[in-house]
This record gives sequence, structure tokens and C-alpha cells, in this order.
Amino acid sequence: MLKLVRSIKDGLSGTAQFSPQMIQCRLHPYICIVPESYNLYGIIVRIMQKLYSSLPPDTLEGHNTRFKELYRQLNRYYTDCQGIRYVEGMIGIPGLDDRPPDFARHSTYTPPPRPRDPEPAVTDELVQIEEEAVGEKE
Repeated sequence: MLKLVRSIKDGLSGTAQFSPQMIQCRLHPYICIVPESYNLYGIIVRIMQKLYSSLPPDTLEGHNTRFKELYRQLNRYYTDCQGIRYVEGMIGIPGLDDRPPDFARHSTYTPPPRPRDPEPAVTDELVQIEEEAVGEKE
């Protein structure tokens, strides 16, 4: 999923010649990926907690290393999304702490709930598009 995000981000370079609607179209997968990635993050947290509750921490070093890398990438993705007004206006973007949870010390960590989605707003730009479409039909 994060590889898809990277390819979308790479495809946005040099978009100055594109219309705002084309850029929004390219950004739309971000809106779908946020809730899915956060659900997967919650599942991974629960799995890590189960593993840490039943196995010695030194056995889980490889899992923990991969989790920390995933956490870092996910945190960067959410930070990037918060900097894109279109995405932020469409969906609630979770914020993760700077440091990943330490399952060896805190076995009761629960990820915070994903923020509620903002109320949809009709922008002038969308109304103009609809008016143009109506005008073209005549």
C-alpha cells in the first residue's frame, strides 16, 4: 500500500501543466488509502501485542525492526496527507506519535481512533464545473 503511495507521489511531480481537477483525480487514491492503512495498522498493533505477551522480546527483534520501519513510513504518509488541503478536506487523517509504541514495556497500547471525516463542503470550483457542464449541453 505504501509503495502505491510512493508511485502516486512520484507521478505528481511536474503537475504544473495539469488542471486542478486532474491533480485531484491523481490524489484521490490517498483518500482511500488512509482508512485502510490505519485499519491495517491497528491489526498489526494487536498482533505485535499478542506476540510480545507470549514470546520473549529477543525472539521478536526482527518483527520489531520491521514494525518500526512500517511505523516510520506510515507516520510520514499521514504527515504528507495533512499537508495536502484536498485530502485533508475529504477525510480525517490520523496523527501518530513521533516514536513507535514499545510493546516490551507497554502491552496495553491502543492506537487512537481515526479522526472523524470533515463535513463535505461545496466549493465554488465544483459549482462552476457543474454550470459549465450544463452550458455545454445546450
